Amino acid sequence: MLGCMLCTSRAIGAALPLANQVRFADLDGPTWLAVDVSPR
Repeated sequence: MLGCMLCTSRAIGAALPLANQVRFADLDGPTWLAVDVSPR
């Protein structure tokens, strides 16, 4: 399982390469933020 409670979309970007190697991926943390960082 790969997941996060609450983090920015920039932090989720680091986890994306691992997402297809796990059975469960819970990477929707940025959707709960009122303001997210701008992507680079």
